[in-house]
Amino acid sequence: YWSEVDPLPRRLNPAAVRGTELHRRIELHQKGMIPLPIDDTPSYDAVAEDDWSPGAYDTYLRSRFADRQAALVEQPFNLEVGRTVIRGRIDAIYVEGDRWEIVDFKSGLPSDDPNRLVQLQAYAVAANDVDFGLPSPADLRVTFAYLGGGGHEETHVADRGWTERARDAVTGLVSGIESGAFEETPGTWCRHCDFVRFCPAGREFLGG
Repeated sequence: YWSEVDPLPRRLNPAAVRGTELHRRIELHQKGMIPLPIDDTPSYDAVAEDDWSPGAYDTYLRSRFADRQAALVEQPFNLEVGRTVIRGRIDAIYVEGDRWEIVDFKSGLPSDDPNRLVQLQAYAVAANDVDFGLPSPADLRVTFAYLGGGGHEETHVADRGWTERARDAVTGLVSGIESGAFEETPGTWCRHCDFVRFCPAGREFLGG
């Protein structure tokens, strides 16, 4: 509720700051510009203080995405679902003929948050419903590119069946928001939630 209906200010999140800087560099790289680093110390985007790993941008430069020219970069979109408009921004859309790959770059490690997949689901639905000024894809793939810890990819083939299930999932979430159904779903993610003090279930899960 506090995230979607009545947003409250969020505390400063160092991971979000690193993510914003990573996306700035990737966008400039894709546009053929040289991104001057704001912070290029060895600790930039390290996974943990006692387990240093290459920076996320260095990992991106070694990835298969760095040498490919994206058709669209940091592309905003509005997706209408019921009475709700989902406003989003896609990091990169790579197009080869009628084949699309939508990529979302992450500065950290793969997450076990069960809700993370809805981001790719919304992108897949948008690829079919929103006019991006490109021919509609006949072959669509959606990818999380995790650039922390040396790199990891998670790709889903968004065929007709996958996309319809994605549409059902997105529609279900929007319907819940529109109807005011905000059932608590406590889990390990409560440790990082700005709003746990408003959530008895979350506080109980964390032991107080």
